[in-house]
Amino acid sequence: MPNRLCSFLLAATATATLTSCDANDGPSDLSLGTFSATVNGQTFEPPVSGALIFESGASPLLFITGDTCANPLGTCGEQRQIVLMIGALSGKGHYALDALNENEGAYSVVRNDTFRTYASATTGEIVVTHYTKGKSVAGTFAFTDTDANCGGFAETCTATVTNGRFYLPITPLTSADAARVRTAPMRR
Repeated sequence: MPNRLCSFLLAATATATLTSCDANDGPSDLSLGTFSATVNGQTFEPPVSGALIFESGASPLLFITGDTCANPLGTCGEQRQIVLMIGALSGKGHYALDALNENEGAYSVVRNDTFRTYASATTGEIVVTHYTKGKSVAGTFAFTDTDANCGGFAETCTATVTNGRFYLPITPLTSADAARVRTAPMRR
């Protein structure tokens, strides 16, 4: 994902974090605003997270993101980000990661303005356990992401993302915003 796309997702995510939602709407074991995972054995609990949705016809496009940088201008030293995408959200259910259906997961690292992303994972799954249209989404995720151009500052060539959970308010995207996000490659 180009840096401008990351900045857009971060700004939109910050907006999504401020969206209110009925506390009784979702799962009882998570509080609204939760996004966490384990990446290569290390806890990942970003301060910024959100769910962005573009509803066009019967196939809403859902983006879920968690980002360690709370500055939309990106001056954070080191920034880590997980982006999940479901190409055609149909409610609760299992969404296997595969590029054909535009169900993808990506783990990215930015260090001193040098962007590094692993290839979009096509091995793994996003499970939506709760979905209230226009309000909130909750679920779990896990995937393995491999860096095809291994080297540089990546600690390892494989990012293993496990124990992923989220319960987030939903912020709608405009058609122009969704087109920019959807056409930007998740692969680097």
